[in-house]
Amino acid sequence: MHAEEILVAPGIKPLSDILHTERAGLATDARGYIRTNEFLETNVPGIWALGDCNGQAPFRHKANYEAETLAHNLFSHQPPENWRWVRYDAVPAVTYTYPETAHIGWTEAGAKKAGFTVETAINHYSATAKGYALGFEEGARNDGFVKLVLDKDSKKILGVHIVGPEASILLQPFCNLFYCGTQTIQIREAEIASPTAARLRKLPLTRTLPPLSVYTLSETMTPHPALSELTMWTRYYYEKK
Repeated sequence: MHAEEILVAPGIKPLSDILHTERAGLATDARGYIRTNEFLETNVPGIWALGDCNGQAPFRHKANYEAETLAHNLFSHQPPENWRWVRYDAVPAVTYTYPETAHIGWTEAGAKKAGFTVETAINHYSATAKGYALGFEEGARNDGFVKLVLDKDSKKILGVHIVGPEASILLQPFCNLFYCGTQTIQIREAEIASPTAARLRKLPLTRTLPPLSVYTLSETMTPHPALSELTMWTRYYYEKK
């Protein structure tokens, strides 16, 4: 392959100096991002932060997810016991190259470093009738694949990595699995807590997402942009009826 130019993107940095967070008394981390807890509260009562400014996973779909969470807690008139919180252990990411690459959860190396006893499973596009019909052949350099990172003892899926056409769509069922079931609140920035947040932490707050609920779809993080967003947005059209 040949290219006329190469773009190197080493990362991003916050614009805290433009936001002038110090004027509001907002606490920032060592990198300059606004510190937020699991309810997106800052250290200043009445101020919340979401999106790139809080330094967590700079993706549009992550910001959408945070906005959904915050809107539910502040404007849905639900009691605090029905509040949602954000989690960042299952943020899907897609690189829209050719072929696409997509992942969610732990890498194999990361899971081992975290102390899991890891095993992996790999399957290729060519091993399916559809993949073969699309022209993928066993052993070919362009044969796509799915790799699962598993906890050997519990068989729990720790991470998923996909390389190949429509990887962003193939990843979505795993995103749903990561978010379904009963979840217990994950405390972030323990020293940042409104009285309500402190009380919910002591419960501790839990939330159950039934696999077949239409509302579970919108509480599952979905890569952007991907056709799988069609499924997530179905809920909104349902509510407009």
